[in-house]
Amino acid sequence: MNNVLGGGVKKAYEEFKKEYICGKKRVVYKRVKGKPTTKLYMKYKGKYCQVKKFKAMMIASGKWKNSAKKSPKSCKDGKVRNPATGRCVKRKIVKSPKKRGRPRNTSARHSNRQGSYN
Repeated sequence: MNNVLGGGVKKAYEEFKKEYICGKKRVVYKRVKGKPTTKLYMKYKGKYCQVKKFKAMMIASGKWKNSAKKSPKSCKDGKVRNPATGRCVKRKIVKSPKKRGRPRNTSARHSNRQGSYN
């Protein structure tokens, strides 16, 4: 009689995190068996596949659009894009300095008077 002593079956992949992939929240796995790696895997149709290849396959088949940022539309005439906010704002025209009314008499004798005495 042979007594079989054994342990549990070791899994090749272990859960790493949950991540949004192609519009769904999916469980992402890392490979445990073999050499350490930075590749991420996910389950698709009962099998493990690499996340990077899955995304490429979905984009190529037309089931998912590539989420690359599009360049914004150009601003209308008289407006410029603000680089900090990304919005179109009016151009500021540099105005010439205004002339200030009549020249003031700055002598000490006239400084405290309320009206003008001529």
